[in-house]
Amino acid sequence: MATILFADDDPEFRRAYAEYLRNRGHEVIEAENGRDALKQLPRQPVDLAIIDVFMPEREGLEVIREMRQKTPDLKIIAISGGSKHIEASLGLQLAKQFGADKIINKPFLPSELLEHINELAGAL
Repeated sequence: MATILFADDDPEFRRAYAEYLRNRGHEVIEAENGRDALKQLPRQPVDLAIIDVFMPEREGLEVIREMRQKTPDLKIIAISGGSKHIEASLGLQLAKQFGADKIINKPFLPSELLEHINELAGAL
């Protein structure tokens, strides 16, 4: 199974989805914001990153761009429910331009996320 870095500033959402993925055999490293995600990346190799587009302490777009530069083969899924100022669809389209392999609009079912992970993990 895959080692996944999951970065989202909503602790309940992040923990629930991380637990769901762990119960399906994946190893999940949680990050509470963009800065934490970038700190976690060199500590342990990961196969895939799930990055919320709008987070404090470094926006997801910055994180995706930096991850893509440092680890070009890393598979990245961008997720977003939008922000006060930007609709989710625009944020996700920008995430795709910054290097996300897949984009998912919040809310989504855990099974939908797992489907995308399995698809990308097959390309590892």
